[in-house]
Amino acid sequence: MIQPVVGGQSGDTQYLASAELYNPSKGTFGAVGSMANARSQLTATRLANGQVLITGGFGFFAPYESGTLSTAELYHPASKTFVATRRPMINSRQGHLATLLADGQHVLITGSTGSDFSAAELFSLQGKTPCTPGVKGCPWRDWEMFTVTQADWGDVPDGVNPASLLFAGYASVYAPWGVFIVGNQSYFEMFFGSADTLNAYLPSGGIPAALDSDLVDPLSSASGEFGGDVAALKLDVDFSHAGFVHGIQPVKFGDLRICGLTTTPDFNNLTVRQTLDPLNLALSSAPTSDSIADLDFLTHELEGSFFQGWASAFAKDHLLNGTCP
Repeated sequence: MIQPVVGGQSGDTQYLASAELYNPSKGTFGAVGSMANARSQLTATRLANGQVLITGGFGFFAPYESGTLSTAELYHPASKTFVATRRPMINSRQGHLATLLADGQHVLITGSTGSDFSAAELFSLQGKTPCTPGVKGCPWRDWEMFTVTQADWGDVPDGVNPASLLFAGYASVYAPWGVFIVGNQSYFEMFFGSADTLNAYLPSGGIPAALDSDLVDPLSSASGEFGGDVAALKLDVDFSHAGFVHGIQPVKFGDLRICGLTTTPDFNNLTVRQTLDPLNLALSSAPTSDSIADLDFLTHELEGSFFQGWASAFAKDHLLNGTCP
């Protein structure tokens, strides 16, 4: 029987998506299509219909971010291709076990999730149609979306962190002029002319407040933490829209809708992208019915809603992929 050989690792951070078929009668390997996710420490389980279920492992789940994976995919021998399952596993796993049950259509997945070795889940080839991630009754799971906080945008770039992504994507995202602006031109604004000056400004600390003057390439401002949070949220929306920051779901972060807020209910039914207008107005010193402290809390929750791929309680409770109920 011809057996698939998939994935692995070459060097410290080179995870493999390539796959080969081994023919034991000939003792030879032949290349086939690549997996959707490069990964090592995965499981590969042959199902009764000949398909092979690939689960978990360790690899890159977003640009410049590697970790334990929750993604899964099926190898189709007829076409020699891999297709991602409609939803990832409930838990991220590496170095785990996958056991085919007697019916050949169910796989019991157990073992290391990084925090809970007893957690188990069941894959069903003939299961119900999965729900759409982020809709009511189908809460977000880890790695489905991705956001970056102002501390990470403002980190020292090392080639593999989000700050490196800021430098790599800035010119493309803010073409053709390369100018990044927060605030509002009717009141006060902050202008940044390059990734270097924006990275130098972030993270911004201090008591959340509004701007009291126009600023060009500042290292700090009267707006304190609020200015940095609004800038980070704008980066999350813009870099997601451009495809530089993403999880395993195709929806853009800025298109998610905010629902169920009680402290700042005027933001309900807005998309994340739409929140930038009232947040920038408040930052610019325009009159607002919400306190700056409450607005900064909301901004902070939004930018951290999928911090490094982890779905927060705020994301699960207040961010929907669709309309509010």
